Amino acid sequence: MTVLPPAGVFCLCTCLQRHSRSLKSGVISRPSPLLSTAASDRKALAEQSREELTKRSRREGESVGAFAADIRVYARKGYPTFPAAAMEELHAFLRGLTPERLHQHVRLLSPRDLSEALREAEWAEEVLQAGPVTGRSPLQRQLTRAAERGVDGVQPEEEEVIRAQPVLTP
Repeated sequence: MTVLPPAGVFCLCTCLQRHSRSLKSGVISRPSPLLSTAASDRKALAEQSREELTKRSRREGESVGAFAADIRVYARKGYPTFPAAAMEELHAFLRGLTPERLHQHVRLLSPRDLSEALREAEWAEEVLQAGPVTGRSPLQRQLTRAAERGVDGVQPEEEEVIRAQPVLTP
């Protein structure tokens, strides 16, 4: 990206003042070289950003938030005046989202925009990192471990029956 030095900004302002009548009427007889250079720089930056948007995928260890932020930057630079940039950033986010299980989960939810996709990806990633959930109570897990060890020679079925009976006190 080219940043104009103060002298360049002054020159641009001078050119605009000189061509103000032409600008008001919508006709510029001879485009300024400085304006042409600035326009071609913007076009080159937009093309480069669109290319980055297409190639970008989530890096190992990168948070989904950081990945989404990069996608937003590339989409906005690549499509500065195009309202479909929001759809392109969503598609780029989904294309580059890893691991595959997370990618599939977010795609199945059909998010409408990048913010929604990011929210779902962060939630799903949190759940996936928490580890497998067996849906079993602590008592069920304890019984399974006891059955695997064969505690005190008691068979697993007998142990369940014993635990289920109420304790009677005289």
